[in-house]
Amino acid sequence: MAVNPNASDSDMRRLLDRLATGDREALDGCLHAASGRLTHLVRQMLRDFATVRRWADTDDVLQNTLIRLHRVLGQWSPDSAEDFFRMAAMQMRRALLDLARFHARREQAGLRAAGEAPADVPEEEDSSAELERWCAFHEAVERLPLEQREVVGLRYYHGWPVRQIAEFLKIAERTVIRRWQAALWKLAEECGLDE
Repeated sequence: MAVNPNASDSDMRRLLDRLATGDREALDGCLHAASGRLTHLVRQMLRDFATVRRWADTDDVLQNTLIRLHRVLGQWSPDSAEDFFRMAAMQMRRALLDLARFHARREQAGLRAAGEAPADVPEEEDSSAELERWCAFHEAVERLPLEQREVVGLRYYHGWPVRQIAEFLKIAERTVIRRWQAALWKLAEECGLDE
């Protein structure tokens, strides 16, 4: 069965139903269906983090996320598309955190990206601070209450509009906006960011 990498929620639900019955081909279908969305989101996130982008590209983060998802889905079958996307967002956050920590250690050791001249390397203090902010943000997302975390996961990590999130979670758009704003305030407070 060919799967569209931008599969609809109903396509995902069919794949998840097949996965629940033990159909191992559905596992690959789920990952393929999510990869288009995840690729787009990783690309967006890396634009803001030049230090991480120097060391890793979209494919690196996507591969780490998909490997994690594959491992989890090999042992657990989500009950719904909501559970799947919640898990995908969590695995992307964890992949980004691990990547940021790994590259922070590389920078502390004075390593550079392949072919990078010393003049291209930002001040060590600036690079370390950027990586610390990157880690702090994703760790703060993990600590959000579930309702806020799932809205952040769908909006930030998956790039969904408010209307789609409301339909997906079966809640009012105003509730999505309220949860999104509450999460942003909490993240800004925890990470010391301007709102």
